[in-house]
Amino acid sequence: MAQDAKGYIWAGTPEGLVRYNGQSWQPVEVPGTAAPVYAMTGRRDGSLWIGKPPGSQIYRLKNGTWTRFAPASGIAPGVVVALRETVDRDRDLLWVGTSQGLARCLGEECTEVAPLRGLHGAGPPFHPLRGRPARALDRHQPRASAAR
Repeated sequence: MAQDAKGYIWAGTPEGLVRYNGQSWQPVEVPGTAAPVYAMTGRRDGSLWIGKPPGSQIYRLKNGTWTRFAPASGIAPGVVVALRETVDRDRDLLWVGTSQGLARCLGEECTEVAPLRGLHGAGPPFHPLRGRPARALDRHQPRASAAR
């Protein structure tokens, strides 16, 4: 869920994107193939960003216009499972987490910063609707030893 600068509440569903107008939820058409919306965030500039499958589909809604950011734009491949804005020294950064990596976006330029492909313990890709957790960070957890 996310809230935009106008106060609307947005939610991702297995069928797509919906917006609450204060009285009811209304479906919102997003460009591309119809798909569930797994991740979203509202940004300080008033835009709404969403992530949906297949692959790394990222869309920005700003001033009533949708813009698609292709995987070739520096976003890691895989299903988008997290979007988050942070502010660093007055720079608005968008973090894009996928089932295979992490990217940092400044303006419209994104850079992959943490590829997860091939890491020990990465396991199967995360599937938000099935609730199967991603195990990509398991390698940072101490493992209990059977022999002492």
